[in-house]
Amino acid sequence: MNKLLFIFLLFSFYISNAQYNPDKIAKSAIKLYVKARDQATAGSANFPQVIALLREAVKIDSNYEEAYLSLGGIFQELKNYNEAILNFEKAKNIDSNYFLDYNLSYSICLAGKGEFNKALN
Repeated sequence: MNKLLFIFLLFSFYISNAQYNPDKIAKSAIKLYVKARDQATAGSANFPQVIALLREAVKIDSNYEEAYLSLGGIFQELKNYNEAILNFEKAKNIDSNYFLDYNLSYSICLAGKGEFNKALN
């Protein structure tokens, strides 16, 4: 019984530490993300520049889930489903609960690639 309790506690510790916490993201990564967001929402968005900024942000902090989600969304908009899926999956691996609102976008990208069964799941 003690062994089972130990495994449960270890698993609980892992889950609690795996949750995404935006407050722990590097400030320099956040600055890049804000700059990318501002450019993306501008009337004449320069998507290659926005993508470069977001990639730099995740290079600085690989746990920056919002940056991965934004990359996924941009690549989805550009119909580059391979890159969109890759970034959505990175975000999902950081915290699947935080990712829940993006399951539809992720599924649309999977369907766009012809992966219909995976998209339905």
